[in-house]
Amino acid sequence: MILETLASALLGLLGTGLTTYSNYKMEKLKATTQLEKLRLESELMIAEAEANIKVAQATSEIALEQMEAQAFSKSQDSQKSLLPEGWLSALFDQKGWLCIFTVPLGLIILAIIGIGDAINHLMRSALTLYSLGIASWVTYKSYEIMQGFPPSATLAYDGWREACEVVMLLAVTMVTWWFGDRRVAQHLMHMKGSKK
Repeated sequence: MILETLASALLGLLGTGLTTYSNYKMEKLKATTQLEKLRLESELMIAEAEANIKVAQATSEIALEQMEAQAFSKSQDSQKSLLPEGWLSALFDQKGWLCIFTVPLGLIILAIIGIGDAINHLMRSALTLYSLGIASWVTYKSYEIMQGFPPSATLAYDGWREACEVVMLLAVTMVTWWFGDRRVAQHLMHMKGSKK
């Protein structure tokens, strides 16, 4: 009976050990599953955040392109006359002694507007040709200097520096002028829109 009791106790202990081991393995499996689930959820959240970032970038790029298109459209609209329609024809349609003053005034105004429009429309191409001419002149002068005698390091550096200064001067002048012209045109369009 003692042996049977000891065997029963050992069997009970063995059963308890097996149950504990089984519970331990089950909890470990649950914890591993939970960790894997958390890892997958975090990867999913990261992927979702990256997708949201890409969508936000695409949306902002589209909005920026639309704003640039609107700015271009406004810059093109700024080429239109800021004066009311028919004011010039009213100068030419005057009757009586007043037409002695209004017709020459209308012709002078037409000439000024024509010259202004020509300058306005040819400005960018004129600046480009001017830049090309200045850069060609600097290159030619540098070539003349180099042909006269072998250049020293100081002379070669001075020529290179002068060419860089001219190119920077022209680039900054043109860009400032173009953006300044666009800003003034936008301001005039705003002023014209607020008067309506």
